[in-house]
Amino acid sequence: MTRRTLIIGLEILAAICWWLAFLVLPPRYIPLLICSVLFACGFWGLLFPRSMVRWFKRWHPSYDPDDKRLLWSMRCIGTVLLITTFLLASAAISENWH
Repeated sequence: MTRRTLIIGLEILAAICWWLAFLVLPPRYIPLLICSVLFACGFWGLLFPRSMVRWFKRWHPSYDPDDKRLLWSMRCIGTVLLITTFLLASAAISENWH
């Protein structure tokens, strides 16, 4: 099994698990699920921007993982996702505490 096959298999497994959880979980846990996925993507974008560019390169072959401008844009995307996660989580927590 090649590394690419393993990565694609893990991505498919993660997507299936997310959709099954989305369909099976009670509605009050859906915001937590969405926040956890956004947090994971944002954290990944901050820590590993080059691998995120490689992931985007599958659909846009013109992307160069060594281009410094793309690395900073991936970090900005990660930051926006983390901020969105914290805003959604704080809204969900404040809604549950009232």
